[in-house]
Amino acid sequence: MLNKMSKEDCLELMRLKASAVNNLPRKSDFTELEVSRIKSYFGPWPRALEVAGLKTPKQVINHE
Repeated sequence: MLNKMSKEDCLELMRLKASAVNNLPRKSDFTELEVSRIKSYFGPWPRALEVAGLKTPKQVINHE
């Protein structure tokens, strides 16, 4: 089933886990296969949390 997880499935999984743990989910809250699939779609873990709407993106300051 994990091979067939869509981006939307991954986001829903992350949101459900966040609700269950009542906090930002950690990689350790998921199986290795789930983490691998999530990161394959969204990149580094903090970025995945941002895309899922669980974490506010950092503001990039341009010093020109």
